[in-house]
Amino acid sequence: MKDIKRLCRIAAGIVLVIAVACGIDVWNEAQAIKRETDRMPELWHILTFAEDKGAEWATDELLINSVDSFKKASLYKKWGEPTDHAASAKEDIWVLSDQFRLIVDYGDTERIERIKVVSSK
Repeated sequence: MKDIKRLCRIAAGIVLVIAVACGIDVWNEAQAIKRETDRMPELWHILTFAEDKGAEWATDELLINSVDSFKKASLYKKWGEPTDHAASAKEDIWVLSDQFRLIVDYGDTERIERIKVVSSK
């Protein structure tokens, strides 16, 4: 009987350690997304840069803020769902205005590979 109780305690300890490890991983992922979204400009800010200085300037501002290294989940959390989709599931498009679009391409790990503000004309 003592052996069964001991095995149950060991099993419970192992399950507890696994649960804590998973919880820490989930918490770390949530914190990473929060840090990314805190540093990311709003869509209206990107549009203002594009209207004032041009699409290339707005793209450069995104690259200066290291947005090109962020995860897809961070973009969705900060900017919401894309307003348009390309044929590929690895590309999202946010329509900023009648004149400008923000195009984002993702890699296999859903990290941004390319981000660019383009003229809609």
